[in-house]
Amino acid sequence: MFEHIYFLRYGNPVDFHDIRELEDYQKFLEEYDFGKNDHMDYYLDGETCYLMQHPLPPERQKNLMYLQAFDYMQSGPAYYTSRKQFHSFLILYTYDGSGFLSYENSSFELQKGDGFIIDCRREHFYRTEGARWIHGDLHFCGGPSDFFYQENFSAKKPLFHVPDQNEFQKLLENLLRIQGSAAVHRDFQFSFELERLLFYLMECQGAGTSGNVIPEHIRLLQSYLEQHFTSDMTLEEMAHMTGTSKYHLCRQFKHFTGFTPKEYVTHLRLLYAQNLLQQTQMPGYRIGALAGFPSEAAFLMQFKKATGITPGEFRRRMG
Repeated sequence: MFEHIYFLRYGNPVDFHDIRELEDYQKFLEEYDFGKNDHMDYYLDGETCYLMQHPLPPERQKNLMYLQAFDYMQSGPAYYTSRKQFHSFLILYTYDGSGFLSYENSSFELQKGDGFIIDCRREHFYRTEGARWIHGDLHFCGGPSDFFYQENFSAKKPLFHVPDQNEFQKLLENLLRIQGSAAVHRDFQFSFELERLLFYLMECQGAGTSGNVIPEHIRLLQSYLEQHFTSDMTLEEMAHMTGTSKYHLCRQFKHFTGFTPKEYVTHLRLLYAQNLLQQTQMPGYRIGALAGFPSEAAFLMQFKKATGITPGEFRRRMG
């Protein structure tokens, strides 16, 4: 495990108060926008292998997800970490032993194969439960990481369970090898592969829970609307098709797609209209009718509301 990954190592115990004033540590906090943090404490008991972030231009920090640090820790009974207001997201995975997490007024026990993903700006505490806890900690940030976490993880319990450690390890080690490479597009590759790992963890979180699976009637309606968006269909007709009330349908559809059914149809029509504006010379009123809008005025109003410009201006910009 972790063959061909070059780690730095240090032995412990190490108290956070012993290193918080070190010049290199302070530079690290400033360079990667952690900021001054008086809400952090930890005690490292055991042996740690770690991989740090390489220098990253500000523009890439702004637009790409990047590694802040990775640690592989064989922690003894005295190990703990306590933090809040730490600008980072953490994926922690348990290889062996037992751990404990306190996060957002809930407590969780972690056994082999268990892990969690949390927003470290929120108050959290984790420690060894028992004699030892072998775990990997991956801190990441940057680019769309905040939006990705809020959309896909923040409303769920932080725990996940990996059914196949080999699959998880393959994704993780690929990330770490990219991090240690000298490839021209290393930072872009890392951001892309980190998203793959996050999608895998979403699957692990959702295994066996119906709340993370799009109901069949929502999927069927979504597919139907994508094929018939130019036709008029009332909300009552959609509810009848799916066998639900129109109020429940709106709530469910928006939960899984981000739009109500009527909003979804409108955006499908606008996308179709934009394509016709770019690819044809048809007049706007004709395009609006083909896209399914009831009148030219309705087309103009919805188009400008969504894009901030008129169809004519859109065509000129895209021409």
